[in-house]
Amino acid sequence: MKDFRELQLVRIITKEGTIAKGDYLDEEVIIRCDERGFLNDSMDEDGQILPAIETRDGNHREFWTHGLLNCPTGKDGLYLPAVVDNIDNYELWFVNGKEYPPIN
Repeated sequence: MKDFRELQLVRIITKEGTIAKGDYLDEEVIIRCDERGFLNDSMDEDGQILPAIETRDGNHREFWTHGLLNCPTGKDGLYLPAVVDNIDNYELWFVNGKEYPPIN
C-alpha cells in the first residue's frame, strides 16, 4: 500500500463537506483527525497510541502529529517508524513532516 504523505497539512473533508474531526471508518481504512481536520494520532483508554491512518487488518499504519507525518515514541523512549507496511515490507521515518533515513 502506498503511504499518504501527500496529505501533509491538508484538511480532511467529510463526504458531507464538513471538516473531519475524530475517527472515520472506511471499509478498509480507519482515519483519525484532530479538531482542525488534520490527520492526527489519538490514544485509546489504555494509553496506547492509535495511528492516524491504519488498515483494519493492521498491516499498514501511519503516525501523524497535527497534519505532519511524525515518528512516535515507544514506551521504552525509542522512536518508532512513522509508516509501517507489513504487506510490502517497508518502514518510513519522518520528523515533523520531513523524511529521514532509518533512525535505528
